Amino acid sequence: DTAWSCVGSVSKPSSSSSTVTVRLPLLDLFTGQPRAGITVRTCSKLDVNCLSPLGEDAVTDSKGEATLTLLAPNFEGVFQLVASADVAASKVYLHPTSLVDGVTLPAVRTIGAGALRAAVEAGGAIYDPSRGTLFVDARDCLGASAPGVTWTLPAKAPNTVTWHLRDGAPSTTATDTDASGLGGFLLVPPGAQTVSPSHGGQALPERKVYAVADVVTYVFVSPTP
Repeated sequence: DTAWSCVGSVSKPSSSSSTVTVRLPLLDLFTGQPRAGITVRTCSKLDVNCLSPLGEDAVTDSKGEATLTLLAPNFEGVFQLVASADVAASKVYLHPTSLVDGVTLPAVRTIGAGALRAAVEAGGAIYDPSRGTLFVDARDCLGASAPGVTWTLPAKAPNTVTWHLRDGAPSTTATDTDASGLGGFLLVPPGAQTVSPSHGGQALPERKVYAVADVVTYVFVSPTP
């Protein structure tokens, strides 16, 4: 299976530049339409609340793309999406690959605050602003959205909800991703969290993130180490 043949043997592309300019596309989770006019801030991974942004803010254009200049080749920061009418306050952990100048990063499927609350209620829970939300985007060796991926969150609370997207809506009964590769966790305790994904019973590299109360955290999982 070419889509999963790279598991355990992924090599990262190299870059000789000290900085790179990349594009980060933001799309609506349900419609796939571009999110224009969203402010994107670059932050250190350790700066949980982005009190000291790295560089200047960027704003997504009509294509939903923010143009950002980052340190290369192994940028270790995260992006903060400033809350607006369309997008809930969010953090984005980059797809784990070395950065190459001019690259368009994998699109982030974002959600608004109202839609997030509705998704929580659809899962039979009550939205709690003291908890965080994790959105997980599964990709295969070809960088495509990956079906058949599941995940666990060892530090979740008893009422944390695990979900996978099914037919364009969150499902709490589905056990793995559909063709969208999307899912995640609702009502996540704030603090350090580790997403542990797998495909066909084979473990994929874990992703370490930091959940923040009343903030959506986006993370990609893939065979990339």
